[in-house]
Amino acid sequence: MEQHSKHASHSAGEEKKEENRPLAPEQTTVVPEAAPIAESAQRPATPNNLSIPLSIIFAGALIAGAIIMTDKGSTGTAGTAAQGAPQQVSARAMSDVAASIGIDKSKFTSCVTSGKYQARVDRDFQEGASIGVGGTPYSIVYDKKTGKQAPIGGALPFASIKTIIDSVMSQTGAVQKDPNAKDAPASVLAIKTDDHVNGDPTADLIIIEYTDLECPFCMRFHDTMLQVLAEYEKTGKIAWVHRHFPLSAIHSDAEKYAEGSECVYEQGGNAAFWKFADAIFSTEKSGGRVDSTK
Repeated sequence: MEQHSKHASHSAGEEKKEENRPLAPEQTTVVPEAAPIAESAQRPATPNNLSIPLSIIFAGALIAGAIIMTDKGSTGTAGTAAQGAPQQVSARAMSDVAASIGIDKSKFTSCVTSGKYQARVDRDFQEGASIGVGGTPYSIVYDKKTGKQAPIGGALPFASIKTIIDSVMSQTGAVQKDPNAKDAPASVLAIKTDDHVNGDPTADLIIIEYTDLECPFCMRFHDTMLQVLAEYEKTGKIAWVHRHFPLSAIHSDAEKYAEGSECVYEQGGNAAFWKFADAIFSTEKSGGRVDSTK
């Protein structure tokens, strides 16, 4: 599969000149439990030949009983979710993952090879960087009725997420967040026509997640968000919005996973997009790996 040369980690024998961009500001979310672990790395060169050095402090220990994830090797490939779980021993072709959810394999491969969705993925990344996203997962909880919002940096457990959501939805009381955190602009909070939404796009409660499909902490947070979705659909509407933030410098497959998800969306729509994300994370969780070059 062709690896587009605009990203350093995808180049074949080419050298790209890069200029440093300012560091993305640090975010600290005030929550009642210990800070989660997240991942961060510099993204390779962007279309205007600039790069964004992104840094984040890997936080301390998780709360008792939380799952410990370990990053393996220079590519940032996820370790297994629990001690004693099987190690990564198999590689599954990304085109096979797409085919397993009903996507035409030949058309999918052609789409990914063309690189047609690189700009779409990069748009999400640049937007995230512009509001200070420095690692994944990074989310914004926003309620259209109250007008409140709160950032979530890292893979917080369900109880902490619920506390933050409830504070955002409440007409009274303070929002559970870093008092120094800057609010995201309306352009970021608005659901775009080509956003990928799990839930109801017309919902007042919106959670926007900047994520990397190769990030082990995003994998864990994906399960947490499924729990959040189920919980808040009981009493109202919720929109969970996926936006791309591949950390290509440490995750060699992340960019192509993101582009592949867009190729799946092109063929199968929104439902297929989320099935593809589920399948990628499910493969990694079971100790396997999805090969983005096949």
